[in-house]
Amino acid sequence: MLYIPGKSRPIDFGRCGYGYYLYDMAGALLGLGVNQRKQFIAGYENMKKLSSGYIQQVECFFIMFMIENYCHHAANPEETENLKSEQVFAQTYLHAFLQDSSFLFRRVDPVQIGSPVNPVNITSH
Repeated sequence: MLYIPGKSRPIDFGRCGYGYYLYDMAGALLGLGVNQRKQFIAGYENMKKLSSGYIQQVECFFIMFMIENYCHHAANPEETENLKSEQVFAQTYLHAFLQDSSFLFRRVDPVQIGSPVNPVNITSH
């Protein structure tokens, strides 16, 4: 659970298990905003320090987890519209990843499907 003053929010760890810890972390971070990701990492590092190269690894697992989510939900026709609506974000994350542009702690502004993705769509906040 994430506790925000006056509210609590569940984190779905349904696909997480006894796998590699950075993969599990990426799955949790996928549904969080930039500030929440920073808080998550800070909380984790209160218990155990992460290695210096963890961001690149987590971003790789983030992309992997995102694609696996699509594979999991694609067979359900009730999920189609939601999957389509998320593509503007997915394309931005994928483009940033392929351009070796870190995105984990930057806000992602959606792009129009079919238009060129510009790394400017990823801004730091």
